[in-house]
Amino acid sequence: MLLMKKQRILACAPTNMAVLQIASRLIGLIEDFSLSHHYSFGDIILYGNKDRLHIGNELSKIYLDDRVRKLLRCFNREVGWKHCVDSVLKFLKHCTSRYKLSLDIQASSDECSPTFKKYFTSNFSSLAKELVACIDTFFDHLPANTLGKNFDKMMFVKSLVNKVQQLFCADDLSDDYLFTIFKPSDELSDPSIGHHDLTDDATEDLPDHDISLDNPSEINSICIKTLMDLSKMRFPCEENESSIRDLCLKQAKLIFCTASGSFELFRLQGVMPISILVIDEAAQLKESESLVPLLLPGIEHVLLIGDENQLSSLVKIAKDADFGRSLYERLCTMGYTKHLLEVQYRMHPCINKFPNANFYGNRILDGPSVKQKDYTKNYLSGSIYGAYSFIHIENDMEMLDDLGQSSKNMIEVAVAANIIERLAKECWEKRQRTSVGVISPYTAQVMAMQEIIGRKFEKHEFLSVTVKSIDGFQGGEEDIILISTVRSNKDGKVGFLSDAGRINVALTRAKHCLWILGNGATLLASNSVWAELVNDSKKRGCFFDALKDKHLAETMRLAIKEKWPHN
Repeated sequence: MLLMKKQRILACAPTNMAVLQIASRLIGLIEDFSLSHHYSFGDIILYGNKDRLHIGNELSKIYLDDRVRKLLRCFNREVGWKHCVDSVLKFLKHCTSRYKLSLDIQASSDECSPTFKKYFTSNFSSLAKELVACIDTFFDHLPANTLGKNFDKMMFVKSLVNKVQQLFCADDLSDDYLFTIFKPSDELSDPSIGHHDLTDDATEDLPDHDISLDNPSEINSICIKTLMDLSKMRFPCEENESSIRDLCLKQAKLIFCTASGSFELFRLQGVMPISILVIDEAAQLKESESLVPLLLPGIEHVLLIGDENQLSSLVKIAKDADFGRSLYERLCTMGYTKHLLEVQYRMHPCINKFPNANFYGNRILDGPSVKQKDYTKNYLSGSIYGAYSFIHIENDMEMLDDLGQSSKNMIEVAVAANIIERLAKECWEKRQRTSVGVISPYTAQVMAMQEIIGRKFEKHEFLSVTVKSIDGFQGGEEDIILISTVRSNKDGKVGFLSDAGRINVALTRAKHCLWILGNGATLLASNSVWAELVNDSKKRGCFFDALKDKHLAETMRLAIKEKWPHN
């Protein structure tokens, strides 16, 4: 809705994960509802550290670094737009004389001479392909208002190039006839005379009638005239990465970045200011961090989207001074009205049931899409792998890392790895693209799972696996979420695993399946929300013993044997 207004928008969030999610959802909406004719992807930009963002093919079309690289090639005088236009122009104007020259050369060498059709097709195809690729890059990566009237001219040239190629595929047009209509005309002026800016509309109008194959003599001359006009364009930036980057940022209607990353926008002067600021996961953003985008000149409207029932920012220094408090929290405590988004479109109803009852007073409704039959997925066989399950793993392998600071549980790592391995096999056999998030509250556990799981499946064709801490996954979502709770002891000690906000984040990331790995006895004795969750899973028939699944039982046996080989 905001995109349809003639205002510039900045959408930011505290973390790269959250920024990626909102950008992905927007791109998905545009593509799912065929809205690309209303919105130009060139008007949308995502920027940030590529290594941290983990940009996939889907978001590459709006990622600034990739956009700059593609446009830089098109702006290059030697291989880009000017080269492509000039090459096609010269060929169309001189194809007959070049053909005659090639005949003379081949006659002297006794080689078999090709027909004009064959000569034209073999030479024109590659030139046309490069020109069309350049036009497509402009359409996809330049902001719409940068092209101006030249957008229509470029579309027209694409159509003409296609018609030229069709001419030479027509069986009813003779070689001699085609040779005649492609002879150069004295009416065509020198393309080097005059120039206009890329957005300049003071150029020749397009023909007011459709160019038909029924009148092929028109096609070549009009194509040449239009190309000559386009060849005079001057681009509104220099031929370097910095200039192109600034052009894209200055002209974009919607920009995605982290809140701290928005500082880059302060140096861009002399453009229409950003007037609307949207902050997602606002309850996780420190008040001091929110000042960065809020201080951008021209901001008129601010929309804060957040959930005080989930994680706030993690602050260890000056915690007592409320340094970690968010602007969202401050406004809530001051009595500002909040608007509850009461319909959720992510989680299968079985996944939503527990967090809805425990954190939101059953006020959250399931959207129609998540209640559809096809939203229930059977990724692995067996009721243990339904939409929602707690997989009880009784063990005493909870341990501290080498620094004695963070907990890990190698039995749960082994079980998670086995489940992922079987998912990968199923996805490959079914050719089913699936995303999995493997999360845990403990850094040591995350590192152990990344070592064993993350690297092994990072290049799988059908299964994408993300291994992160719960805190790092706030704002994210995947088809399947595996939670490793780690703690396994007789005393019910769970440490900061008991934080209600952290539990809420972990339980609300999955779309189709949520599988929780943990020691049920430990969590029951914890006197925390985890105890309620274990009891709830038992009442709903979603509590399963890992030892009763043959795959998991064997995995656990091997993991214990590896730890204690003499047992």
